[in-house]
Amino acid sequence: MLHALWRDSLARLELSGAVIFADEQAASALAWAIGLPALLQMGVHNVIRLGESAEVFRQTGTPPFHAVVLCSSFLPDAYRAIELSLRGSAALFRRVTIASSYSERAHVAYDNPEWTDHGAYEACRSEVVGWMRGGLEATHPLPELRVVPLDVPLHLCPIGSGLFVLPLSGALPAIETHAYSSKGSTASQRAENISWSDLERSCQRSLGGCAAALAGLLKAAGSKPLLFALGPRATLLARQVMQHLPAHPPHSAAEEAISLLVVDRTVDFVSPSVRTDHPLEQMLTAPPSHPHVPTSAPSTSPTREAVARRPETHPAAIPVATQQRLAANETGCAAIIDNLLPRRCKEIVPLLLKTLVSLAAESDDFDLSLPTRATSGAVRDLSRQLRASRRFQFAHAAELQAVEALLDAMDGGAANTLQAEMISHQKLVQHTASESPVAAMKELIALARRAHNSGAAHRRGEGDAPEGLGVRDVLPLIGMFYSLAGSAVFASEEMLECEQRLRESLLQACLRDPHAGGFLHSETAPRGSTQTSAELLMQRRQASLRAERFRPHPLELADCMEIVFARLRALARARLGMGPSEALLLSSSQTAGDVYRPLLRYTLERAMRHEPIDELSHLTASIGSFFSRGATYLGVKTTSAKLSDARTILVFVIGGITLAEVRELRQLLAQYPKSKLLLGSTEIASTNTTWEYLTAGLAVRA
Repeated sequence: MLHALWRDSLARLELSGAVIFADEQAASALAWAIGLPALLQMGVHNVIRLGESAEVFRQTGTPPFHAVVLCSSFLPDAYRAIELSLRGSAALFRRVTIASSYSERAHVAYDNPEWTDHGAYEACRSEVVGWMRGGLEATHPLPELRVVPLDVPLHLCPIGSGLFVLPLSGALPAIETHAYSSKGSTASQRAENISWSDLERSCQRSLGGCAAALAGLLKAAGSKPLLFALGPRATLLARQVMQHLPAHPPHSAAEEAISLLVVDRTVDFVSPSVRTDHPLEQMLTAPPSHPHVPTSAPSTSPTREAVARRPETHPAAIPVATQQRLAANETGCAAIIDNLLPRRCKEIVPLLLKTLVSLAAESDDFDLSLPTRATSGAVRDLSRQLRASRRFQFAHAAELQAVEALLDAMDGGAANTLQAEMISHQKLVQHTASESPVAAMKELIALARRAHNSGAAHRRGEGDAPEGLGVRDVLPLIGMFYSLAGSAVFASEEMLECEQRLRESLLQACLRDPHAGGFLHSETAPRGSTQTSAELLMQRRQASLRAERFRPHPLELADCMEIVFARLRALARARLGMGPSEALLLSSSQTAGDVYRPLLRYTLERAMRHEPIDELSHLTASIGSFFSRGATYLGVKTTSAKLSDARTILVFVIGGITLAEVRELRQLLAQYPKSKLLLGSTEIASTNTTWEYLTAGLAVRA
């Protein structure tokens, strides 16, 4: 569905004989949705990064005559890059088309209200005409210019057939969500009292852009959805989606309706805080590199006011190296990804072996001796045998490369002792919390006290010594506990005392760390960095040596810790008043296995059983809904819309969805063959998501 919508949307741009200029997010989505080979078959000359020139085509015999600019952001954000691409190469083109993810209405509502009179598209057209005229000779005709909106967001990145990522800046859940909570009120009442005007302008821009993109996707699909929301920020976004949908959809048959459930990540932050050994997660959620340490001393002495606010950063697209190794736009690789998403890690190697055997069975060139056991080494041996045939390698190069990349990720995860240790700790904390939250807090205190104790060798310059646990490893584990336990457990004096000891232990761990536990103000390398392990090792060794000279002030770190624990308490309060959904932690008497009950799966289970879910906010602007509410006030029984009324259910999570949640929801919906499930989020979540949420905007200066 998503790939077809992408193709239909691009077909409107007349790509034959065109060169595409795409920004980073659009290029990433284009690589996953279409792929360069398919674009070349459509007549595209090449895809160039927006901001680079097309001067190289002057040397070719058949230069492109059409420039297509794919802009996934609001148009003014891309002005500089568009100017760099078109000013010097405008003479090559007879036509220029600028495609935007956002409509005129979205630009006025979320970017610049002053565009109400002349419009954002006309303003962009005037700017681009001036740039192109400045780069052309006086006698050269000006290329024909169009600025058009596309319904399918240009940054929508499909992963497989039923999962997509819609990245945007500021997509993390609102850290101020707890400010809207009031004692004694239900979740639905709190959500109704949130005003859009209460949010900061940057947050409105981020949420509004996400809402406009979701509305565009729904319009491209051709149906007006039933809107549901879980969580305050999700309610805000769903209201904005409703404003961008047409009042009268082209068709409203029940079998063609879509139920859209928007979920705020803060209501359940357990899953992103849990490490897994799934190879797809390791490939899709590459954490940023280790931060640099300043090389010059500060000009002024540090004070308590030195806690800095990091500038808002644009979201990192899925690393290009991952795109090249997985080649998800290839039919065979898309099938591999779809098969792997619902599988557990131990099932992946047999599945990869089965994939290679089925590919070999389609060819008559092989007389293979199949391994008796499905091991990583056996799959690699089979892959080498298949690569020996040039014809087979040419036909199935993408699938072979994907299999080898997944095996590399699995072998790397299996050899990571730190990861295995963290998985063991998180299971221990979960099961301990189900019996005694105080005992779980004491376990976290012990981990925080050990954090960076093994880093003395690094501080002496011995960069190859084992680094051990650090604050970046322990803090997501603490976030998991706070979200899992809820706010009720912190009512006792003993828990408050444990919380204070935990804060002090984390502060001491940050002071022991050369990088201040990740709070040191620095330029962090972007996610998906292509640095080699040797380069990273040398960088860490040099940074550790420099860090000895520049130590952060303890008062600054104490201020950071105060904000971090305020956010942790906000996570604990996020489900307050949600009734059955409030408890995520089950006691050992209620279950013989996992004590964590994922909120997404639990909500969807109840919805598919047609149970009433009071904590869900149902949003609609129809006249029928108005009379339905009036009848309810008068005591007349009415039938309200349910999440399971539509055949297609779209679940969109603000703040990230984990592959474990994807697996659980797909397994659940597999029990209902008449229903279809589509999952989307602002990112593929991992422990790095929890770290960014808790530390967003915080830094100390050395």
